[in-house]
Amino acid sequence: MMRRTLFTCLAIIFFIAGTTGLSFAKRYTFTYATNCPENTMRGVAEKQFIEELEKLSKGRIRVMPYWAQSLVKGKEILKSVQDGVVDLGFININYYPKRLLLNGATGLLEEGPTQYTNMIGVYETIYKNIPELTQEFLKYKQRPVYIYSALPFSFCSKKPMASFEDLKGMKARCSSRWKLSDLGAIGAVPTSVAFSECYMALQTGTIDTVLTNVDAQSRAKLYEVAPNIMVVKEMWLALPFIITINETKYQKLPDDLKEIIAQARVNAVKRFTEYYPKTLNDEIKKMESKGVKFTYASAADMKKWVNLPSIRKNQNTWLKEVAGLGAHDPERILKAVFKINYSYLAKER
Repeated sequence: MMRRTLFTCLAIIFFIAGTTGLSFAKRYTFTYATNCPENTMRGVAEKQFIEELEKLSKGRIRVMPYWAQSLVKGKEILKSVQDGVVDLGFININYYPKRLLLNGATGLLEEGPTQYTNMIGVYETIYKNIPELTQEFLKYKQRPVYIYSALPFSFCSKKPMASFEDLKGMKARCSSRWKLSDLGAIGAVPTSVAFSECYMALQTGTIDTVLTNVDAQSRAKLYEVAPNIMVVKEMWLALPFIITINETKYQKLPDDLKEIIAQARVNAVKRFTEYYPKTLNDEIKKMESKGVKFTYASAADMKKWVNLPSIRKNQNTWLKEVAGLGAHDPERILKAVFKINYSYLAKER
C-alpha cells in the first residue's frame, strides 16, 4: 500500500512538473547600459532586441535597460561589460581604436548599400567570415549578440547645399577622423568640436556644417540653426552598432537560452529591416514640417568622394597604426571587409 502511494505521489509530481513547463526553470535578470536615449531610432532598434529576448524566453530572461548613459558613460561601457558591472552593453567601436583594433576596419568603408537588407548583410557576413573581429571582443570578456545600423550620413548648414562643391571653404565637423581627412581633401576645413557643442558652434559660426547621421541631426535639433540638410544615402556610418554580453554570464546560460539569444537577433534584425526605411522618411518629414530644406547628393558627388586621395592615405595610416599596436595581418582583414562590402554594393547596381 505504501509503495503504491509512493508511486502515485511521484506520478503527480512529474505530472505537475510537465504541465507547468518552464515555471521551475531558472530566471535571469540582465542589466543593459547604452548611451542612446530611449525614444529615438536607435532606442527602437535596441528595444526590439530586448523585447525579442524577453518574449522568446517566456520571461526567463528579463532585461533592465539604462538609457542615455544613466548608469555608465558611453566610452566606459566596454570595460563595464568586461568587469561584469553590467551584463549587456552598447558598443560604439569608434570609442575604442586602441582596443578593438581590427574592428575599426569597417570605419574605412566610404560607400555602402542603401537598402537595410544589404547593409545588415555586410555586417553579418563580416562577423561570420572574419572571426578575428569577434575574438577581439572575447579578449575583453564579451561577445556581440546584436548588430544594427544608423541612418545614412548628411550635412547640415545655414546655407543651401547643392553639391559637394559647396563644401569648399566650409568649417566642417565629423566624429570620424577618417571623414575629417576626406573633408579636408575635398576642400573643407576640418574642425574638431564635441557633438554636444555642435548646436552652439553652428549658431555662432565656429563651424559651418556637421556631417552626421540623419537621425542625429534630428535628435540634436541641429536643423534649428542649420536648416539646410543634404542627405548622402550611399555614405553610411559603416561602423556597426553592437550589443555585447558578458562572456562569463553567457557561458553560464543553458543551451536553450543561448539559442534564444541567437533567435532574438534574427527576429530583431527582421523587425528593424522593416522599420528602417520608414524611420528615414519619418525623420525627413518631421524636419521638413519645421522648415528644413532637403537636397540629396548626386552620383557624381559620391564618385568624386570615393576617389579622394585621402581614402588610400587613411587606409595606409590605419594599417600602420594597428600593426604598431600588435594587430595581426590587418591588411588581410581590411581587404576582406572591403570585398564583402563590394559584394553587397553590387546587388544594388
